[in-house]
Amino acid sequence: MKGLERRLIGDIVKGNEVDPETALLIASGVESREIVARYRRKIGEILERFHLKLASKGAVSSFINKDYMTLSRAELLFEYLWESKPRRHGHGFSLAQAVDAQLGSDVKSPVGSCVGLTALYSVLCLREGIGVSVLSNGDHVLSRLRYGALSVDVENTDPSGFDASTDDSFEEFPCMTLVPIVFNSRGIREKEAGNIQSALALVNGAIELFPRYANAYNNRGNIFFELGDYEMAREDYGKALEIRPDFTEACYNLGLVHEKLGDALKSLYYFEKTLEISPDCEDARYSLEHVKKKMPGVAR
Repeated sequence: MKGLERRLIGDIVKGNEVDPETALLIASGVESREIVARYRRKIGEILERFHLKLASKGAVSSFINKDYMTLSRAELLFEYLWESKPRRHGHGFSLAQAVDAQLGSDVKSPVGSCVGLTALYSVLCLREGIGVSVLSNGDHVLSRLRYGALSVDVENTDPSGFDASTDDSFEEFPCMTLVPIVFNSRGIREKEAGNIQSALALVNGAIELFPRYANAYNNRGNIFFELGDYEMAREDYGKALEIRPDFTEACYNLGLVHEKLGDALKSLYYFEKTLEISPDCEDARYSLEHVKKKMPGVAR
C-alpha cells in the first residue's frame, strides 16, 4: 500500500478532517498530490459543463441556484450526467475512472459501476453544497440527498433513478464509507490479477476503516483460503456472517473451509444453512451432496 494511502487511513482512523473528494481519489490509487490536484480540476470541469448547460436555459439557472431549490438542482445534475453519457453503467469502481470516463469524448462509453457512479455524483453534490450520504446493503450502493427534513434516494445506475424507492435492506452511512468500499474493490481486482499481498493490504485497509464491513471480511477470507491459511479464512468468513446473518457467500464459504479443515459435520451445517438463506444456490446443493457421499450413515 502506497504512502498516500497509509496516511489517508491513519487520518481517517484518528478522526482528522479529510476531504471526501481527495480521499476517494487516493483510494482510487492516485499516486501523488499533483495527480490528485489534476483530478480535482477535472471534477471542476464537469461542474463547469453542468453550469453552462444550466445557463443555456436562461432564467432557470438563477432560479435553480436558490437555496430552497437544492434538491431540484441535484435532480438537474443527475439528468445532466445521464444526458451527457447515456450508457453510464459499467465496471469502473473508482472516482478517478469515473471522472476520466465522464470527460471522455466517446458518448457511448460507460462511466462506472454503482460504486464509481455514486462516488462521482457524491463529490459533485458536495461541491454544489448538497448534503449527501450513502446507502448500502452490502451488494449495492446508492446516494441519499438531504435538505432539511426532506430526503431523496438516488439510484445512479438507472436513468430514472432520482427519487428511487429502497427497501429495509439498505443502511445509511456517511459519504466517506465509499473509501473502504473502493479499497475493497481494488483488493478484489488485485487478487484476480494474482497480486495476493497487494490484495491483502488493500482489504486490510478497508477493514481498518470500516470494522463492520462484511464483504471485506469475506474477501479477506478468500485471500487466506487461496494462501492455504484455512483457520484465518474460517475466522474471517465467520466474522462476515456474524455481521450479515443472511450473507449467502460467506455462509457457503464457511462450508468449504470446514471441509478443508476436515470437519464434515460443520461443513454440512453451513451448506444446509446456505440453502436456508438462498434455496436456489446450486453450488451449496452440490457441495452438500458431495460431503454426504463421503460420510457413511448420513441420509441422502
